[in-house]
Amino acid sequence: YAMSPENFPTATCPDDETLVALIEHRVVGDRLARLERHVATCPTCLDVVAATLPPVTGIRSPDEQIERLVRNVPTLTRGPHAIRLHRWAMAAGVLLAVGGLLLGATRWPIGEHVATTLARLGTKLLGAQLAAKTVDVRFADEPSTLVVTLYQVGIGDASERLVSADAIAVTVALAAPLSGEPLITGVRVTHPELNLVARDSATLVSSKADRAQVLALLARASRIDVVDGRVLLPGPGGTSLAVEALTGGVERTADGARLALQGRTAGGAVDVMGTIAGAEHDIEATIGGRGLDATALPILGTRLSGIVDLNLDLTTRANVLRVDGRVAARKGHLVGRGPVALLRLSVPVRDILAGFDPALVGDDLPFDDARAIVVWHHGTWRFPRIFVTTRDVIAGGRASISARGEVSGHGTLRLPPELAGALQPEAPLLTGFRDESGAATVPFTVGGSWQVPQLVLDRP
Repeated sequence: YAMSPENFPTATCPDDETLVALIEHRVVGDRLARLERHVATCPTCLDVVAATLPPVTGIRSPDEQIERLVRNVPTLTRGPHAIRLHRWAMAAGVLLAVGGLLLGATRWPIGEHVATTLARLGTKLLGAQLAAKTVDVRFADEPSTLVVTLYQVGIGDASERLVSADAIAVTVALAAPLSGEPLITGVRVTHPELNLVARDSATLVSSKADRAQVLALLARASRIDVVDGRVLLPGPGGTSLAVEALTGGVERTADGARLALQGRTAGGAVDVMGTIAGAEHDIEATIGGRGLDATALPILGTRLSGIVDLNLDLTTRANVLRVDGRVAARKGHLVGRGPVALLRLSVPVRDILAGFDPALVGDDLPFDDARAIVVWHHGTWRFPRIFVTTRDVIAGGRASISARGEVSGHGTLRLPPELAGALQPEAPLLTGFRDESGAATVPFTVGGSWQVPQLVLDRP
């Protein structure tokens, strides 16, 4: 049994609170002298207190000691009113201090066996399936606080990981279990990468269980700080979009997690906000980008230039990812999408277009404004509405790009009266499409591939 901290005979052990006070240098005077005499003569209390002393330099890290360290992680149980702990579990974090002693408080490369053991330790402490290549264990400014950093970390199944990171630093309050507070007070993830591009483009790279591993990191701490993160998103034709330099945090909520991050991509600012919630740990996130350089976006760079603003909503249902969004570009070019490239135009027609606007006979189509509604689901990109203006020429329609890169769609091309009148002698079909103002609205279809689309003007 444990005696009160005020007075105890040397034949009995002090309670947990008193030992923690000794560890944190909060015991003074006669109490300190009595307590030190007891600890010096009691192997049990000496083991507990010695575990938190500064590490001795040069100590190696035997595999069997680390195995024992992991095996002896205490299990904390909460009663209806308070946590009652035996002194062996009084500081579940003390085992981490022992780890600091064993590892010499320096970062060491670790072998496969030790890496597996540390992964088990990380899994047990953080509640997530972890793999790490190196570890660093240090005391913080306060002797009661320990910082454990795992480097080159993977979270989840090794074959296709949803998340990897350069480092995960875990701050541990050694005395926290005594007051029922969380053992882990902070988690800081450096250079994490969230990969949403799967081998099967119709689904997420992660399963429900994988996302549960990510949520498990929040089961021990209410917040995860993210530094310089990266999110990889799927694009058409096997391309992908990387959002870089994401910094912010992920907070625990009643039914999952909420994230708020800011970053950059393609020379512009990006905001990422969303949740992971529900029984299936579904993702709902919004990515907003402003002032992006289209040529630096992997999805658009080879086909579009200009300044882009975008808003993408990401959702998952039954492990299937869906993207809905809006994209707007201004003062740019559709690269390789000029009328000459898309249509078989005669020389006289080219001359007429050149007289109206020389840019219309170039390889690239200049535009003043381009907008699209986009949907990505089951590997297919759909564009329910596309709108492009250049000078007084307006094109609008809809299209889709299959997972194999096949393009299909249709729309209309509106020509101003001046241009329609000039073209009509060389293109008599325009007669049936002209209205009272003299403008012509010509329907078209588009086919071919994402790389080489073909546009065909319909007949009246």
